[in-house]
Amino acid sequence: MNTSKSLRKTSLLLAGLLAGLGALDHIGLNQDRALAGETVVPGQTRQDCAVSGAAAELNGASAAATRYDPALIGRGDRLKLAFYELLEPQDDKWGAERQRLEEPTKGIQLRAELSKEYLVGDDGAISLPILGTFSVEQKTPAEVRDQIESAFTAFLGRKGFVNITDVARQPIYVVGKVKNSGSFDYTPGMTVLHAIALAGGFDKTPIEQWQVAELSRESERVQESLDHASQMIARTVAIEEARASQPVTVPFELSELTGQETAVARINEELAPRRLQLQAFADAEKALKASAESAAWDLDLRKGRMSLFEQSVAMRQDRLAGLSKLAQAGLIARPVLLQAQSELEDVEDRRQEALMSIDVAKDRLNKAQQELRAHQSAAAIADEKDLLEARVEADKAVSDGNSAIAVMKATAAAALASPAAQDTKFIIIRRSNGGSSVIRASGTTLLEPGDLVQATSDANPSAIAAVEPN
Repeated sequence: MNTSKSLRKTSLLLAGLLAGLGALDHIGLNQDRALAGETVVPGQTRQDCAVSGAAAELNGASAAATRYDPALIGRGDRLKLAFYELLEPQDDKWGAERQRLEEPTKGIQLRAELSKEYLVGDDGAISLPILGTFSVEQKTPAEVRDQIESAFTAFLGRKGFVNITDVARQPIYVVGKVKNSGSFDYTPGMTVLHAIALAGGFDKTPIEQWQVAELSRESERVQESLDHASQMIARTVAIEEARASQPVTVPFELSELTGQETAVARINEELAPRRLQLQAFADAEKALKASAESAAWDLDLRKGRMSLFEQSVAMRQDRLAGLSKLAQAGLIARPVLLQAQSELEDVEDRRQEALMSIDVAKDRLNKAQQELRAHQSAAAIADEKDLLEARVEADKAVSDGNSAIAVMKATAAAALASPAAQDTKFIIIRRSNGGSSVIRASGTTLLEPGDLVQATSDANPSAIAAVEPN
């Protein structure tokens, strides 16, 4: 079964999950747009509104709509970096004899003067003491780490290591018809309703506590389900491609879900231990085959010796028969006849021992062959078991995500149906390169770090204090 066929069922479920997210974003859109005096277009999503007609700057200029990628670093983010250097063993001219007797060891030391938190400035760069300025905007943490690590290694003159231990996003701000205005930590996937919930709900008719808890809990379930589903799909691809010894091919579904770079990283993460496991199975199988071949060679060798024993027995039987005739005629002494009988019995005993050793060799060969077949069967069964478990886990994760989305739909619809929600319009002020843009939004519009959300009863953007371009 190839990779695309094995992912067909999971892909269908995943498509349903992503469609559910789109449907969740569509809740309350037409209602908000109608109240704002805009034309309602059936099937139009919130992202369509933000890009097409809902985004406009207060000074009359149009704002460029860009999709925020939480996997990339942006302006205002805070990067917590840890620097380490590899300490090489130093030669000791006074302790040459000790160095010959003791094995020198390497060590790793933290560079505390560089290990701290750095702010990504408006120019999209961070400034590090001694090392200089690095442009980090629109780059993944891995790319930034590699960039800084190269400069750190060049500065040290030996191998250095850099870890990004934390990436703190800009907070989001909530003002207007809410109970507790202020700033709140940003979480990927946060919507306007999440921000309103963090601010204590609407000022006059706050969201019920159970609605806040449900939205928060189910939002986490959706994210966990998507992460787990993508991990299991990556494991399925890794199992099949490791078994077929093929290069990594990222399925379209996984690429759409996590992005190409993350998808490749997850597949490689699953592929490395899988290849080690296959190598261990191959080494064990090679050893078992060698044991079976050795047993077969030993059996053939012992069988070949049996012809020599048979010839020796026949020769001594003929000799004993001739000596018996001579003894009856009185031509030889009896001790000579007894010696021939003893030699015949000795050869027959050795032949019997050889027959017994052949039986032992046969048992050894059969046991080696059985162990080889059992190992091959166990390897195949373990491979199929891991593959089946990964597929089942992926399907289960997608189903859990769909269930969580259904709960979020119901909860969001109930919140939007409340009197306060019907009377309230949401406006997002978002920083851009040329200044700030104003976006009319709904309760399920996705937020970006640094967004300011205003809950107001006036749909006219002029109700907000003007924000001048930078």
